[in-house]
Amino acid sequence: MIPSVKDELKKIVDIVPHDDLITLGNSNGPDFEGKHTTVENVVKGLQRANVLHVACHGVQDRNDPLKSGLVLAGGKMLTVEEIMKLNLPNAHTAILSACHTASNDAAVPDESINLASALLYAGFSSILGTMWPMSDCDGPMIAEEVYTALFNSREKNPPGVHDILMLWVQQNLEDWYQRCRLGQEGTETGLPAEIETFLRTFTFEVSLCDIKDPGRRLYLLSLPEIIDGIARKLRAQGAPVYRWATFVHIGV
Repeated sequence: MIPSVKDELKKIVDIVPHDDLITLGNSNGPDFEGKHTTVENVVKGLQRANVLHVACHGVQDRNDPLKSGLVLAGGKMLTVEEIMKLNLPNAHTAILSACHTASNDAAVPDESINLASALLYAGFSSILGTMWPMSDCDGPMIAEEVYTALFNSREKNPPGVHDILMLWVQQNLEDWYQRCRLGQEGTETGLPAEIETFLRTFTFEVSLCDIKDPGRRLYLLSLPEIIDGIARKLRAQGAPVYRWATFVHIGV
């Protein structure tokens, strides 16, 4: 096991409510040793997960990107090719605390086949990835920063610019949508069917930010801000550029 992974996982367990954690295999609690982190158990867990945290070795195969992957229990690999075959309806956010998870081949810079893009294809919409090897010592700090932001209440974390903007979009788009309702027989609006469907989907997804737990919902949408905060913190500590510049956001 990578030296700092256990500390990284303990950070997550300390912050994330127990009922929100998914245990793998036959483990009764957090699997700090990775014994149950098999390819089969991970794939099963992904079907239920909203948030994925990866803390292991990431391998990039420049000759065959589809063979790139994550090294799991027993040295078995969960490859990009296998991930792209998954359909993950509950997926939202993925934190890839591993090496080369968002690497591209310099020979074909316009093509992007890597772990991050594979998860995007499988259903995740917001992903933290790495463009080259990350420092093991940064893993626990990343976990603490990310999950403190994702799971803290609004009282502890005042709304940021992104949160305010999302609420404005929600309120104004829904108001505009209601003004478009013409009450024609058999239809709810006079808009083309394609636009009607898009607006319904978009307003529903935005309104998710304001239901039950506004703090958690809104912070799930602000991963780019969290990554920016991680980079700023590492820079303030005097970390060399290769340590903080490796982290990128993929998705929305």
